[in-house]
Amino acid sequence: MENGSGGFLGDIVFERGSVGFYAGNQQFATKNLVFSKCRTGIWSRWDWGWTWKSIYMTGVTVGLNVTRDPGGINPGCNLVLDSVFNNVQTVVLLESTTGINGTTMVVLDNVVMQNCGIGLKASGSTLLAGGSRTIASWDRGRIYNDANPDGMLSTAGMDLTLLRKIDASLLGPGSGAPGGIFERLKPQ
Repeated sequence: MENGSGGFLGDIVFERGSVGFYAGNQQFATKNLVFSKCRTGIWSRWDWGWTWKSIYMTGVTVGLNVTRDPGGINPGCNLVLDSVFNNVQTVVLLESTTGINGTTMVVLDNVVMQNCGIGLKASGSTLLAGGSRTIASWDRGRIYNDANPDGMLSTAGMDLTLLRKIDASLLGPGSGAPGGIFERLKPQ
């Protein structure tokens, strides 16, 4: 998938191969994608903002590769929401978050890791350990809030669990990780 502005993709299964989904777009949303035994599940090579909801990966070497093409611009923001990673060696792989081409941001929100090697690896360093656990809310990149209206750069990653406030009316049935934001089928 390359180029464009906005859109949606969902309910697709990717099995085996080098890269399951090679992604580049301005703003995009995906839901209910399953990746099995791919070397890289998703390579998000550039974007302004991408939402990955209810993603399931199993037996994948790298779950989400958020690195740019040589000479390209850095990927923008990738939100991984209500997703499950099972037996994934590296859940998220990043380059440096800053550079002349912008800042790369990754937010993990309600992400379940089951027997994973590394949670997030950036520029060769492990910033988020693997194992088996649920990540309530975690960020690497720029964080904007009342105290930091111009943004604060979180290069080592930051647990946002205490800042995560989701109204109970938004939680409900979905196909992703338990306790996620409700979802509905897209009209056909």
